Amino acid sequence: MSDNLPPRWYCVDKYGVAMLCKDEDDAKASVIENDDCWPARAPYRAVLLGDVAAERSANTLALNHADKKSDLISRLQDEADLCRNDGASDIAALLDEAAAAVASAVPPGWKVVPVTASDAMLIAGLVECEPLGELVDWSEGFGRVDMLRTYLAMLAAAPEVPR
Repeated sequence: MSDNLPPRWYCVDKYGVAMLCKDEDDAKASVIENDDCWPARAPYRAVLLGDVAAERSANTLALNHADKKSDLISRLQDEADLCRNDGASDIAALLDEAAAAVASAVPPGWKVVPVTASDAMLIAGLVECEPLGELVDWSEGFGRVDMLRTYLAMLAAAPEVPR
């Protein structure tokens, strides 16, 4: 398990008591419900809590990586231009290929994943969403179709890799 936990949504009362919610919509619905049911502890707020230090560290790392990547691409392109000017077009072509490879590399904070999820990925997703998911008999196919549909929907909604 990772030390960096993802941010989670909570419904928090005026005393700072937090109730973990499924997502932002659940937290907002809990605020409305709790304001009505327990007005003495109102106002309630929907709050997203996460590790700010880890997020700042990840952002700093990403910015440093992007700067280094950009510098490397520029240096490779400059060297390729020099080689072309000196008549070494074969070396220039290799340097151009290297610059293109660096430019298309996976940025920090991103991960290459398969288009078709493995059983291990599907089971991990189910266990995360449903704590008793590890008891599912995958040979019977129970839950497999739903998890695969969920995974494919997530892939379809994934943002483009920043260049």
